[in-house]
Amino acid sequence: MGQGRPELVFDSTPLRDTGFGVFDGHYERYLRVFRVRSLAAFVAALLLLGFISGYSPATSVVMAALVLLWFGPLHSDLRVTNVTSLQLLLLTLFLWRSSRRRTVDDGVAGAILAIAILFKPNAALIVPFLVALRVFTRDLARLRTSAFCAAIASAFSIAVTSAF
Repeated sequence: MGQGRPELVFDSTPLRDTGFGVFDGHYERYLRVFRVRSLAAFVAALLLLGFISGYSPATSVVMAALVLLWFGPLHSDLRVTNVTSLQLLLLTLFLWRSSRRRTVDDGVAGAILAIAILFKPNAALIVPFLVALRVFTRDLARLRTSAFCAAIASAFSIAVTSAF
């Protein structure tokens, strides 16, 4: 832990607190691990976005390298240990799964979105747009599947965080 501070305090959601609750007090070591994992999540999200968009792997790698070098908000996130990179990966996984046209993918996408919202509630801003899109395109079956799986994932996540 840092000097003069007996415990690390987070102002966050219970799901995020549960994730950080597994650390055993070696703050500096876990800070390095967190930063490396955040960077890996950011790179994975960029590469997956490239895949979803139809770019070649080489183009996606070049794009990721350029963003890593010159994207100031990423550097700031890593410096202040924000969770935006992890949130970006969750939302990119949601986008990838929801862009596929299989029922199981809609369910997985709904579960991922629910976990992303429980992890960082500002992701809930996506929900009204997703609902409007599904209603407008008359994809009510996909909306029901996503909502059902989101409810199950939410209940499971709340149960897990309540146990800690």
